[in-house]
Amino acid sequence: MVPEEAEVIKTIFKLSNEEDMGTTYIARHLNSHGIPRPSVFVKKRDPYKKFKLPETGEWEGATVFRILKNQI
Repeated sequence: MVPEEAEVIKTIFKLSNEEDMGTTYIARHLNSHGIPRPSVFVKKRDPYKKFKLPETGEWEGATVFRILKNQI
């Protein structure tokens, strides 16, 4: 995990837990603040990965939901 990715994850959990935002509103918040999608971080971690990920586009509530449910 790159440091920027960790900050995004922290922001998502903070908005969910402390601000009581739903996943759609969190996605809108991330998009309005220009926070990159997870695929950008995957490419930073492994630029030679052999699968295609969109580098553009916006956050979606479903993506935020998966992150919140993928607690380690």
